[in-house]
Amino acid sequence: MTAFKTDCDAKEKEIALERQSWSERRKVLQQEQERLLDGQSLLNQREEYVASKSQELNQLERIPKLSIRSLNLRRACLSLSMRPKVAPFTPEMNPGANFMSNRSTISTER
Repeated sequence: MTAFKTDCDAKEKEIALERQSWSERRKVLQQEQERLLDGQSLLNQREEYVASKSQELNQLERIPKLSIRSLNLRRACLSLSMRPKVAPFTPEMNPGANFMSNRSTISTER
């Protein structure tokens, strides 16, 4: 009977050590899981930050293009408004045209 009791005590001690080992493993796994969740949270924050900065950069890249277009349009408008107003072309305004027409009448008179 004492041998049986010694066997039982040894088994109980072994079971208690196993429980303690499983408990410690569970704690380690929980800590590892918490670290992974924290890491995932940090990664998500980083991705959100990178996405927002990327969007900001895209918007900033558009500004110079829009500014250049706007400046070109303003320059074109200014150059059009600075040109002297010219009356539409009429033959009376071109004395050379009259000269040429006079020549044709001269050559027919000879």
